[in-house]
Amino acid sequence: MLTNAFSLVNCMAKKKRFVYVCEGSCGAIVSPRRYKAGLKKCGAESCGMHNRAFRKKQVID
Repeated sequence: MLTNAFSLVNCMAKKKRFVYVCEGSCGAIVSPRRYKAGLKKCGAESCGMHNRAFRKKQVID
């Protein structure tokens, strides 16, 4: 029983992770490091969201 309670607390204490994604047809995924370095808009000319900002999404494990 104690092990299950510990596992539940451990699971709830996980750090939230985020990525940045293009919601257009290219579906680009950008890491927080690259986003902070300046990659903030979609650069794929064939994408419907070209030159528009990426959206922040939470990663669910």
